[in-house]
Amino acid sequence: YAQEALGLLLQVAFEVCGAAEVRNRFESSRIAAAKAHRNAGFSVINEENGMLELAITRDEYEAIKNVRPE
Repeated sequence: YAQEALGLLLQVAFEVCGAAEVRNRFESSRIAAAKAHRNAGFSVINEENGMLELAITRDEYEAIKNVRPE
């Protein structure tokens, strides 16, 4: 359900709250979480000390929001 949850989070962040960017940071050992974020459109922006930081901008979200499967 991670993919669906991330999709709803992005929808609310960008379409309701007007966010310019959404970021998340977690342990790089969380392979499934990293995959879910990448599948939702996030890109890795930093990886150090065992931590992974990912982000997606409003423009990136707008470019993929109608392409992602429901």
